[in-house]
Amino acid sequence: MRIKKTKYFLVVIIAVFNLVESKCQKTLLPIYSNPMVFLDSLGNVVGTLPEGTKILNTTDGKHNKGYIHGLAGNTVSANTLIPAKDFNTGKISFYDKTGRFTLSYGDLFEAISPNKDGFHLAKRIDGKSRMLPKTYYNFLNKNGSRVFNYNGYEKADVFNEGYAAVKHRSRWFYINNQGDRFHLIDSTITNIKDVSSFYDGLSKIKIRKGMCKYKEHFRYILINKKGDVVLDTDDIFPNRFISQMGVMRDSISILSFFDDNCGIHWGEAAYIGIKGNIVAQFDSLERRKSFVDGYVPVIILKKENQRYVKGDGFIMDNDGERISFGDNKKIYELSHIHKQFYWVYIQDSIDSSRISGVFDASKREFVYRNKHNIMGMKWDLISLYDSKNNRYYVVNYKTGETVYDTDISK
Repeated sequence: MRIKKTKYFLVVIIAVFNLVESKCQKTLLPIYSNPMVFLDSLGNVVGTLPEGTKILNTTDGKHNKGYIHGLAGNTVSANTLIPAKDFNTGKISFYDKTGRFTLSYGDLFEAISPNKDGFHLAKRIDGKSRMLPKTYYNFLNKNGSRVFNYNGYEKADVFNEGYAAVKHRSRWFYINNQGDRFHLIDSTITNIKDVSSFYDGLSKIKIRKGMCKYKEHFRYILINKKGDVVLDTDDIFPNRFISQMGVMRDSISILSFFDDNCGIHWGEAAYIGIKGNIVAQFDSLERRKSFVDGYVPVIILKKENQRYVKGDGFIMDNDGERISFGDNKKIYELSHIHKQFYWVYIQDSIDSSRISGVFDASKREFVYRNKHNIMGMKWDLISLYDSKNNRYYVVNYKTGETVYDTDISK
């Protein structure tokens, strides 16, 4: 009898814990159905947006619904306002986690980012009817009100690590969450094209260096929060034409180079460490992705019959070690989902058998096999989309239970 009571109370305690956890969650899982809904970690619907309204889920304030080239956004905030756009009218409004309308900016802004470090970054275009309309950036606080420079900045990056890089009256500097200015960039540095906020404690400064035929190429320097130069690409690749550089993630950044014909699409790429060391270098990548939680997906392109096709594919850790999927495996898809989890779709080139599923890079094993498109992942939940039946559903990959399904017949 005592054992039965103990089991009963244990079940009650777990249920109460799960209920408290779901109510206290800082983020929710968005489902990209129409209408969009937000789920907690138990698969319960917390909020619903109006039909035709989609969340703006990227740092540039746009809506990403894709599940192939990087997946859709995995989370929405449960404690801050959620920017969303009505794609029928073009109007952007704010909603809370329940989907309740809070305020609207109409069509004043072209895009509004999710809340980042306490602020949204909003982009507006003045004089759209003119030959040369002007773009401005505003920061909005947690209530959706414009703060700092009300008229806006010429350029700006989202807040990160307590600071945001902004350009005002042709000068770049940084602001903190009080709007205080920090002039950390050496005034002798000229031809600045762009500046990022701080990532891994470093801000990336993009400097025009010259032309590769009719395309600009760049030098990049990274400074710390004291203004000290920590890395200069001229010291690592003095004679190369650099097209792009990513921000530091896990103390590693990716550089893209123009090829001999000044083309970038099939150009060379290199991952470099914070000390200027080359972690890995490739002749041609299908996509150029940044590290997340110690890993990055890599698909190498190879030339066959005068065209480029997918070749070897693997997950690389920040020491440059490659996690492969065995011999004779052709990679169809390799995309980061969430933390150390990746969507992997491979075919055995000998028997043509195919595997599609969620791969845990830390354990180096598949944790879930799927037949439908993976939309996102949060906690133990995987969001999937059956395009044939226009069905969205969510599975707990540890238990195999379907916790949410738009197909009411299931």
